[in-house]
Amino acid sequence: MLCAAPRCRGLRFGWGAVSRFCSSAANRQRPMSMADFDPTVFERYYNRAEPFPDINLQQKWTRSSLLTRVQQLLSDYPPLLSRQLRPSWGQTEEGMLTQEGTLKEACNIRVMQWNVLSQGLCLGRDNFVRCPKEALQWNLRRLRMLEEILQYDPDIMCLQEVDHFGFLCPILSAIGYDGAFCPKPDSPALYVKDSNGPDGCCVFYKLNKFEFVDKDTVVLKADDAYTNQVSVVFTLRPRALCSSSSIQQLCIATTHLKAKYGWEELRHKQGSYLLDFLEKKVNRSDALLVCGDLNADCVEPVYNAFVQSSLKLSSAYKDLSPDGATEPNYTTWKIRGRTGPEGGEQHVCRTLDYIWYTDHALKLKALLNFPTDEQIGQDRLPSFRYPSDHFSLVAEFALLKATESD
Repeated sequence: MLCAAPRCRGLRFGWGAVSRFCSSAANRQRPMSMADFDPTVFERYYNRAEPFPDINLQQKWTRSSLLTRVQQLLSDYPPLLSRQLRPSWGQTEEGMLTQEGTLKEACNIRVMQWNVLSQGLCLGRDNFVRCPKEALQWNLRRLRMLEEILQYDPDIMCLQEVDHFGFLCPILSAIGYDGAFCPKPDSPALYVKDSNGPDGCCVFYKLNKFEFVDKDTVVLKADDAYTNQVSVVFTLRPRALCSSSSIQQLCIATTHLKAKYGWEELRHKQGSYLLDFLEKKVNRSDALLVCGDLNADCVEPVYNAFVQSSLKLSSAYKDLSPDGATEPNYTTWKIRGRTGPEGGEQHVCRTLDYIWYTDHALKLKALLNFPTDEQIGQDRLPSFRYPSDHFSLVAEFALLKATESD
C-alpha cells in the first residue's frame, strides 16, 4: 500500500485493531507464524497518522520552510552533527562533472540509506548508557530525524528500524514524497511496554522525480523457511525531468538483516535470498540500488555474496574511498551497558550499512562523509546532536545514457 499526499492511505482502518494486535503480541509466549504473515494486511493497520501539534500539515510546506520550522523547534539544543558531500574524482565542489566525455546529459538522483533506530528499543534493550535519557525521547528524536532527512534532501530514502511510519508518512507526503512500509513479522519492538508497534523497513521517493511502477514487500527466507527480516522493493520510472537518461526503470531495494555475532550464516542466507529475488525481477538494462543495514562487515559471507552477485553490484562508499577498495571505518558507533554479572560498557564501532549500485546504469558523483571521532564526542551515538546509533549514508548518482552505459 502506498502513502498518498497529503495523508497516508489506510487511515480509515483505525488504530484500535493494531493496538489490540500489538498488545496481544507483547503477551505471546511464542513467535507468530512467518508463513502466515501478510505484510500488506499489517501495513494497512499500521499506516496511521500520529499527532504532531508543532507542525500544521494543513499548511503548505516546502522542504526549506519545513526545515526552518524544525530547526526553530530544536533551537534550545546543540546543533545537528555537521557533514559535507564529498564529490568524486573529476567533479567540482558543486558536484558537476568536469572530466570531458565521462557524462553527457543525465538525471541526478540523491539516495539516503539510514537505520533510524527503533524508538521501541532505544529506551530499553539497546541500553545506551552514555546517552542522556532526554535525547532518547521521541518528541526530540523525531525532530532530529526530520532535520537529518530535510537537510540532505534525498530523492529516495531507504530506512530501517522504522516504528513510527505514521509520523514519517504524512509529513513527508506534505512535501511531495510517496512511500511504503513493511514490518518485521515478529518485531522485538512488539515486546516492549508501551511500544508504538513493530519496526520494519520503508522506502520513500519524490513524486516529481519518479513515477510508480511496482512494489514488493518480501519476507526473507533461509532454507525455505521464513525468517524475521524483510525487504521493500520499488520499481520506479524517471519522469520527464529525467528524460535525458535512457534508463527506463530504477529498482530500489532495502533490507535489514539479522543482528548480532553468531548469526553470520543466517545473514548470508537472507542476503542470498534477496539477491536471488532481485536477479529474477530486475531487467539487466535497468538501474538497481540496494540499500540496507546488513549487520555484517566486509569479511562476512553475506558481504561477499553482494560483491560476487550476477547483478554486478558495486559498493558506493568503497568505490569512493581513497584507494577505491576500502569501506568506511564505521557507520555505527555506540556504547552499551553490558548485561550479566561482569557489567561494564561495550564499545561498538563497525561498518554495517551499505549503498550498492549497478555502475553500468549509475555514475557515482558524490558521497556524504562521516563525522570524525572528535566531532562525534566521547559518549558516541545516539546523542543530543544525532538521533540514531547509525549514521545516514547519502550518495548522489547520475542515470546514464545508453551510449555511456554500453
